[in-house]
Amino acid sequence: MEIRGLERLKSPVAGAWHMLLKGNGICGGRVSGNVLKMPADGVTWSTSVPDCIPVLCGRCDASLAGRVISTFATRSGVLNAFILCSPDADAEKVFRSPGITAVSSFDHALFLDGDRVLVDGERGTVEIDNVVEKLVVNCVVMEKDRMLILKRSDRVDSFQGKWSSVTGYVEEGETPVQTAFKELREEISVPAPVLLKQGKPVSTRKGGIAWISHPFLFSVGEDTEVKIDWEHTDYRWIDIGELGDYETVPGLAGNLLSLGITSGTFTK
Repeated sequence: MEIRGLERLKSPVAGAWHMLLKGNGICGGRVSGNVLKMPADGVTWSTSVPDCIPVLCGRCDASLAGRVISTFATRSGVLNAFILCSPDADAEKVFRSPGITAVSSFDHALFLDGDRVLVDGERGTVEIDNVVEKLVVNCVVMEKDRMLILKRSDRVDSFQGKWSSVTGYVEEGETPVQTAFKELREEISVPAPVLLKQGKPVSTRKGGIAWISHPFLFSVGEDTEVKIDWEHTDYRWIDIGELGDYETVPGLAGNLLSLGITSGTFTK
C-alpha cells in the first residue's frame, strides 16, 4: 500500500504528538473513537473497545461492507465511522447511502487496536493520537543470490543485537534516496553503490512510533570490501533462504517484499 501522505502535528494533549494520515474521503463527518482492526475475511466485535471505529484491513466489497454496517448497528446501536484500507467502488456506495462517515486508502499497519483517532470524511484524513512517525531508509545490498546482513550493536538506539540491512533516519532537508547513498558510505564504506530498484514505503508500528521505511535495492560489486562502522558488530553474506535463521529487525521482510525479493531474485 502506498503511503498517500503523512504529517506530524502537535496534539491537543499537552506534550504529545499525533500523526495525520491522508487518504480518500467516502462520506463526510468528523468522528472520534478507538480503533478496532478487522481481519480481511470477516467481521469482529469487541466490547472491550468502547466507541470503536473499525479498520477493515483487507479488500472490502459491497457484501462485506453490508455485514460490517449490520453488525455494528445491531451490537452498538450507534454507527461511528469506518476506515477502509482497500475498498471497491460498490463498497463505497454502501457507506454513502446511509451517510456513514468513512474514509479509505490507508495502510492498516499504521493502526493498533485501541488507538484514539479522529476521522474526517470530508478531508479524507485520520489523525492518530500519541503517535509519531519516523522516516527511515532500508538499503538491501545483494550480489547475485546473496544478501548482506549486519548485526546491530548495543550502541544504537533501537533493535540492538538484531540483524538488519543498512538503515538510517531520513534527516530534515534530505530525500530518502540521498539518505540511502549516505548510509551506505557511512555504514559499510562502499565508494560507488549502484541503485537497482526502489520499492514502495513499508509501515511498521511499535507502540507510539510509526516507522515509515523507504526500501532500496543496491549492488556494490562482488569484489568490494565491506567495512562496518560502530553501528554494527558483524556482517554476513547469506542466501536469501537463510534469512529465517536470523533474528531480524521488524519490517525487514516487508521491505524485501516491496522490492520483489522472494528467493534471492527480484521482480523488475
